[in-house]
Amino acid sequence: MSLNEAQSGSGKRWHELCRGLCRGLCRGHLARVWRGHLGLACRGHLALVPGCVEGVPPSRLGGILPAVFKQDATQEPKRSGKENREDAGGTPATHADKMSASHSPQWWPILSGACVVVFIAGSADWAAYACSGDSTVADRAWRSLLINFLYFYPMSIGMVIWPAVVNKSRGNWGVGLLEQTAFSAVAFAPLSIVMFILLFLGREHWAAWIHHSHPPQEAWLNVPFVFIRDGAGILLLWILGAIYIQRIYRGIKPRYLGGWLVVAFCVILTLLGFDMVMALIPKWYSTLLGWYFFVSSAYLALAAWTCTTLIRHPQLEDNRKHDLGKLIVAFSLLTMYMMFSQLIVIWYENLPREVPFVIPRLNQPPLRWVSAVLLGTIYLGPLVFLLLRSAKRNVAYLACASGAIMMAMWVERWWLVTPSLGGEFTYGLQEFSLTAACAAAMVFGMACFIRHTPVTARQEIAP
Repeated sequence: MSLNEAQSGSGKRWHELCRGLCRGLCRGHLARVWRGHLGLACRGHLALVPGCVEGVPPSRLGGILPAVFKQDATQEPKRSGKENREDAGGTPATHADKMSASHSPQWWPILSGACVVVFIAGSADWAAYACSGDSTVADRAWRSLLINFLYFYPMSIGMVIWPAVVNKSRGNWGVGLLEQTAFSAVAFAPLSIVMFILLFLGREHWAAWIHHSHPPQEAWLNVPFVFIRDGAGILLLWILGAIYIQRIYRGIKPRYLGGWLVVAFCVILTLLGFDMVMALIPKWYSTLLGWYFFVSSAYLALAAWTCTTLIRHPQLEDNRKHDLGKLIVAFSLLTMYMMFSQLIVIWYENLPREVPFVIPRLNQPPLRWVSAVLLGTIYLGPLVFLLLRSAKRNVAYLACASGAIMMAMWVERWWLVTPSLGGEFTYGLQEFSLTAACAAAMVFGMACFIRHTPVTARQEIAP
């Protein structure tokens, strides 16, 4: 088809389009018609007008379709029955009807049912172990609660923080579907607060500093002060995150809130690293462990953000996948640097009060191999497997790499907690049941958020 024929055919199509716009204006749904027809100009060709030649830029048609109207959608969403009745003059479709029409409900009953069953079964199994008369079994159950709290809380709040990090770094790509996916992790907030309250109630089973009187640390490590400051920090982060999300959805640019949110994340996660990881060995201290904990938590949240986004939207643009892959490589190196900076000082000083952290993790047979696996997955793995540009742009490869990092980071949390509390270096039903319950709750909450919340209205700005 020649360009002249395309232009003559496009005239007829534009006539039909204008007539449809007028009809839509009269029926009160011009916004949907605009999104479905004119919003396709981001592709830069005439595929938005059926029957025209692909590859012809809008400027060849007199600039009728300026390229400034950029949308992510490539086609008008399938309309529900109520929207069709609206077109026929029936009852107007509500916002909830349009939201349910834009998100396919076929998978929802299966996913929600499976998540509820897994959560109930896992929670009941963990409760049975935690209330057991055997102190060894009960201690393992409470240790599992601590491990999963240190894994799921930083991951969920970190996902909420990452769009703010991108925004404050002058990045313009963490918007739209990426932003919605990250914000969906806010649904884990209620369960994380419940887990912290349970940790307070069961502190006798895991807070080793309660049973060791050490005068220089008593002013800092005492039950009221530890749990009040940590609880206040956890609540503050969730409140700031919720306000940030609310402002984004209202179209208000959070000029300063994003920066304060990032700073609060760094400070509070560092505090949790000192209070809930380092303090497990009462007479051992490290000025770097808190920093390592917050950096590794941001790394974990980044991997979760990447994996969930690619699972939800495999057609993500190559540049966005490349950006996420580069961030994963960068934070893997930063996390490794933080751990190496801590271990190298302990190694060359060789002081008795510092080696209790290193000896069981690097010398005892079960944990030696765990340390080697962690070195090959979360520390050096991304540098090797995601170094090439093609690897970062491959959906399956990047999703598998980020998923492997997420699983290895759970092992890393187990590696941080278990040797400090002593006992058997095993993984059994006590650990698996609660992990499955928390994972089911997070998946269910994120799916509910995505299903009932629209994609943020902010659009990527072309450089």
